Amino acid sequence: MDEREKLHQILAEVQRLSDEHWNALTEACRLMDVKAWVGPTARGFEREQQRHHRGLRAALQQSVELVKQKLAHTPSPSHTP
Repeated sequence: MDEREKLHQILAEVQRLSDEHWNALTEACRLMDVKAWVGPTARGFEREQQRHHRGLRAALQQSVELVKQKLAHTPSPSHTP
């Protein structure tokens, strides 16, 4: 297996993991949006939860993009007859 094939496999796995975990914090954020927990501590928790949600999505997206960039800059193996 050449490097490009390995990168395609890695990209597929990273994309699968990204898709699987993309909404990991969505429900918790939604619950905070509808005030499932109220009070001063809740407001701080909600802000932190939203920050983590954005951070998770950014990290997942960056992971996929980094593999795509590596793949784009990896030459195809030379085919010699």
